[in-house]
Amino acid sequence: MANKKKIYRDDILKASVVVLKQLGETNLTTRNIAKQLNVSTQPIYSEFQNIDDLKQSLVDYITVNYLKEKVNNYKHYALKLLNFARNEKQLFLFMYVRQRQNNLFIDDANYEDIISSLSNNLEMDIDRVKEMHKKMQYYCYSLGVMIASNYLDLSEQDLDKELSEIFKILLKYYKNISSEEEFKYWLHKSHHLM
Repeated sequence: MANKKKIYRDDILKASVVVLKQLGETNLTTRNIAKQLNVSTQPIYSEFQNIDDLKQSLVDYITVNYLKEKVNNYKHYALKLLNFARNEKQLFLFMYVRQRQNNLFIDDANYEDIISSLSNNLEMDIDRVKEMHKKMQYYCYSLGVMIASNYLDLSEQDLDKELSEIFKILLKYYKNISSEEEFKYWLHKSHHLM
């Protein structure tokens, strides 16, 4: 008797990503995932309770495999998200344009690292840094949705410029900078972030 092919959880998540990319979230069904794997739906239900359980695991899978980053450059985090919106439109829409069960506005795989880096580099109170970063999240989220929905098409240079400009505005406001000299000092001190 031949051994039956074992379908692992990771196989199902990878196939789910393919279905999302090709067909979008409305077609992310156990039947389409099984079709992608060339199996029945049984292996999917042996790994996941239902499609909602699979989708929650898929959020975690995409976060780790597409969004988690380890860098010290603040702009790089933002560019990573915006390039994800441009290059993986369906995955971005699945991740960020969905109903949430909690009050999180935007899932941020790199949140703790970003907050720590900003606080240390800008010599700011954690709560103030969190507020500043939340404004940057709003800005990037909005740009990402416009990019992923084909409303806006910005080049890498355009994105770079947009992010630099919003960072300057946020820096000036959240550091309570009142003079041009002080502003130049903090821009120079934080140049490696942008």
